[in-house]
Amino acid sequence: MSQTNRRPIAVRDRPVFQSLARKMQAAGIRPNTVSIASVVTMVVGAMVLSICQSGSNTVGAIGLFLFPIFILIRSICNLIDGMIAVEGGEQTASGEIFNDFPDRISDPIMLIVVGYAAIERNWGVPLGWAAALSSVVVAYARMLGTAAGASPQFIGPMAKTHRMLVISIACIAAGCERMVIGSTWSLVAGLGVVVIGSVFTTVRRLKRSIRELESAC
Repeated sequence: MSQTNRRPIAVRDRPVFQSLARKMQAAGIRPNTVSIASVVTMVVGAMVLSICQSGSNTVGAIGLFLFPIFILIRSICNLIDGMIAVEGGEQTASGEIFNDFPDRISDPIMLIVVGYAAIERNWGVPLGWAAALSSVVVAYARMLGTAAGASPQFIGPMAKTHRMLVISIACIAAGCERMVIGSTWSLVAGLGVVVIGSVFTTVRRLKRSIRELESAC
């Protein structure tokens, strides 16, 4: 992972994460392993959410409350892998692939399973798939601009960290909603926000990359 192609994350400088990265590196954990662990985390979280949604409203709500924890663990993995690689000097020739490709798996898993977790499936399922597709397109817009020679565009409003935050909030809200009135419209709303925000983000990233490339001519 090159320093110039690195997502700016403010919490990277916090002592708790720096200490965690050092301890994991001292234990012999490689950055690529952490990147793969982020996918495994989302797979396990998706299984937990799916199993819980087949139960009662209370069990379904528990699954919705638990899923943001898996999203949080995934976000920590996304943070730590880069810290071990860059600050820890553990960069590898294939590091860029391990840094980016797992997210192209984790994002669709996160969004699709939330769509199926919505009781209002006529809305949730298509929105989940649309959100998954739009998340890949957002990343593709960044990578396309970089491949063409522009600087990496990590701007939002629906970058990876923003998607995880929106879905986490939607799950917590839907958990409360399911316990009280037995519905999960919060999931539908969250997925809708991701889709609309992703389209806007894709346009913003492409426009910035095109402007930068044209100004260099």
